[in-house]
Amino acid sequence: MRKRSELFFNLLLVPLDALAVLTSFVLAFIIRVEYSLKPTVYQVPGWEYLYALVALLPFTVLFFALVGLYRYDSMRSRWREYFQVVIAVSASTMFLIIVDFFSTKPLFPSKAVVFYGFALAIILVVLERFVVNLFQRWLFRFGVGVRQVVIVGVGQVADDVTYALQRNPGFRLVRVLERKKETVAQLERLVKKHHIDELFIADKTPAEADQLEYIRFAHKNHIAYKFIPSLAGIYQTRSQPSLYADYPVLEIVRTPLDGWWRIYKTVFDYLGAFLGLVLLSPIFLIVAIVIKLTDGGKVFYRHARIGRHGKVIRVWKFRSMYAKFSTGGAFSGKSDVEILREIGGEKMVEEFKRDQKLKKDPRVTPIGRFLRATSIDELPQLFNVIKGELSLIGPRPVTEEELKRYKEKAPTFLLIKPGITGLWQVSGRNDVSYEERVKLDVYYVENWKASMDFRILLRTIGVIFKRKGY
Repeated sequence: MRKRSELFFNLLLVPLDALAVLTSFVLAFIIRVEYSLKPTVYQVPGWEYLYALVALLPFTVLFFALVGLYRYDSMRSRWREYFQVVIAVSASTMFLIIVDFFSTKPLFPSKAVVFYGFALAIILVVLERFVVNLFQRWLFRFGVGVRQVVIVGVGQVADDVTYALQRNPGFRLVRVLERKKETVAQLERLVKKHHIDELFIADKTPAEADQLEYIRFAHKNHIAYKFIPSLAGIYQTRSQPSLYADYPVLEIVRTPLDGWWRIYKTVFDYLGAFLGLVLLSPIFLIVAIVIKLTDGGKVFYRHARIGRHGKVIRVWKFRSMYAKFSTGGAFSGKSDVEILREIGGEKMVEEFKRDQKLKKDPRVTPIGRFLRATSIDELPQLFNVIKGELSLIGPRPVTEEELKRYKEKAPTFLLIKPGITGLWQVSGRNDVSYEERVKLDVYYVENWKASMDFRILLRTIGVIFKRKGY
């Protein structure tokens, strides 16, 4: 059962969101009409514009509801909520554009009003929700809206749930119980002593009879029942329910990046790659000239990597090593291990075998060190994105030899296209062990979200400026 404070804040967000969007487009109208020196395309009276916005406001609220912004989720991250705001505002703005297109009278005096309104709406709605969240968290300090929780279970799953709840000020952990015959009796006593709101079952192998008993207990006492799966639990959380022969069936979804989401990511990749090539073309030219002047030889270097479904692809990079160590040089035909053993000894070979790279690689040119530190050497991979071989964001492209280190996780890793940047690059990069890289890559494949890509893209910019590559 929801607490009254939760219902109150959910209802409060509806008029606040509507007011924020309305204010944004009113401000956009004022900025363009009253303060711009350029004449407007159409003469739209202010009162007609305001009347139209108010009339169309219920549709904005509908879009916000459809993306889940009025669905209470105490475990939802702020970033996820803000990403949903961007989607809802985008849909609302597109709806206004469509209405304007089919209307006999123009809705907007200028196209700039749409752009200003869209940008201001995102800013004001995010600020409004941020303030509401701050107020809600302030009330948590006085116990208002805090959910009292009991966990049943022991082991890693129960420990993880306990840790997560203790970090969330919206929850108060009453007790963690081990599953025994007398567990339900203990729950009955706790309900009498405390006002329990939620029952989390985080047991490793709960018997079906026990689960039914817990469900009956929760229903009887009007307590929310949440089952934390453990037996193949990580897959159950990514399952798709359906009915087959009147039986409920769970289909394991190996990656969310399928269907419409895969189409979305493909369009995003192509648009981003084309835009990147246009904007970064001066940098391409400068780097090419510098490489030619300082070392001669080829500007680009192509290396064999493993792509989606195990297909071998040739990844483009700006050449960062001396020409003699690159394809066609004096050391051509020799493996990395053979070259390093010859020029650096066994210690260097051990470091390369462990990390698949060297902190101080003697094969890299001075300009190459700068290119690697800033990740500029990877910019030509935008051509691989255009060819459909890479994504802008994804797991790290690996060699055939490296793929062996993924072991049983290799099939999962190969489900999607590798990316130019990814979770590993923004999670410590060179300070992360190879085993952690594998975990991060697999986590990305199994838990992909559009909002995750958005965060990785923003954090990548920070990593580039900090120059953490080598």
